[in-house]
Amino acid sequence: MTICVKSCELLHIALTVVGENGLILIKGNMRKIYIFLFLILLTFTVSNFNQVLAVDCNCTGVAWSACEWDSGGYYEDRTCSVNADSTPSNPDTCNSEIQQIQSCTPPQPTNPPGGGGEDDPDPTPWPAPACTPTTFIHPTCINLGSSFTLSIGGVTNATGVHFPVWNNALEGGDPQGDIDWYSGVETGGKWEKTSILQSEHDSNNPDTSINAHVYLSNPSYPFPGVACTGFNSIPVPCASRNVCKVQGYKIGDPASQTISYALEGSNFAEDSTTAQPYNFSDLFPSTNYVISSTTPSGYSVGYTLCYNRTDCHTVTPTPGSVVTVNIPSAPPNCYADLWWKYTPITTPTPLPPTATPVPGCLCSTDGISTDNNYCASVCAFDKFSPPITYPNSIKCSLSSSLFPTPPSLSDKNSWCQRNMRTKGDADGNSIFNTTDYFYYVAAVSGGIIPMTANPDFDGDGAVSNLDREIIIKSLNSL
Repeated sequence: MTICVKSCELLHIALTVVGENGLILIKGNMRKIYIFLFLILLTFTVSNFNQVLAVDCNCTGVAWSACEWDSGGYYEDRTCSVNADSTPSNPDTCNSEIQQIQSCTPPQPTNPPGGGGEDDPDPTPWPAPACTPTTFIHPTCINLGSSFTLSIGGVTNATGVHFPVWNNALEGGDPQGDIDWYSGVETGGKWEKTSILQSEHDSNNPDTSINAHVYLSNPSYPFPGVACTGFNSIPVPCASRNVCKVQGYKIGDPASQTISYALEGSNFAEDSTTAQPYNFSDLFPSTNYVISSTTPSGYSVGYTLCYNRTDCHTVTPTPGSVVTVNIPSAPPNCYADLWWKYTPITTPTPLPPTATPVPGCLCSTDGISTDNNYCASVCAFDKFSPPITYPNSIKCSLSSSLFPTPPSLSDKNSWCQRNMRTKGDADGNSIFNTTDYFYYVAAVSGGIIPMTANPDFDGDGAVSNLDREIIIKSLNSL
């Protein structure tokens, strides 16, 4: 243990022993003893004085975490009203020239990566310090007379983190006249400075703002070090401004998507929610905010937006998962109504290629019939195997009562050219589905079907249960 004593205090101790005019106040042999003891004390003090003053003391008796780097280039402890004339090795270590006696433990020498320091004749420079800007946390507004906290994470290669804070209002014509450099304390994987007083950055302007930035330092990059990030124009005070909100719904949300908002230019989200409906309050009018939604897998995202009304959400959504909103000032009910809409991304099922008509495949007289009731013998049809049976020739005729007007010869030719008709393709698109079954049900029930449809799947010239057997077989095979 080393006793940190200011030089004037050592002299004061000596004078206390010696007394006025340098005369020893104790007589006789006892006086010689005390003189001898005093000389020993003085010799010890002189021989160790330089050592005492040379070390940086981690003084545990004072709340030295309050030491801050002032713009004048020295540390001051506002709590204890103690000023140090030389720079300590870190914000929480104060040098030996203190104004009261403290028990101190001298800090151990610290080498930079790969060697270096006073005990290494071949120092290796530290790499540049860095941080993760997106982890910078600052208030969205600051009330008069309050305190606030700044923090930053992802810090590497730094032995000190500094938060310069100043008011945007001019101080004596200087745009940074009230700047203070606050030293962060490393805790829980981040560096932070708590209890920053708004009053330390006050001005006569009743409606102003505060800037807060982040700098990093190490032995190779001394104070102020390297700029990491910052945020300008944090509103002061909160109560003097009209607060607004962003609200809305998530339409078609499959899995509780997260909606977030941040001040434009900020590197981190102010708030986020999975609520339905959602809302963010305490936002300022005439201020840009970035609102975003996560995108569910297999979905596209769009949004509809209007201000101070809710009747704008029947239009086609604007594609995108990020939008900037700026709420016009319309107190007391100023808001952005922002709805997010999620649409499944579907891949259209490709239609099978349309069969190329066989030349001469027409509903015509080719020796089989003289009334255009049969498809020509060159027509090819894909048929089921027994027990389903078909006539030798497939007819292209149906009762005219099934149609709004009698089918034309062109319609009948089309019926013959559908090679999948004999497996249930009533509308000629080469696939089987419930539409083909609907045409069968309508026809067998005496309903009206379009001239382009023909649910006579077995080709016998009538719609019956035999045709139902064919379409049901095809549908069951899907």
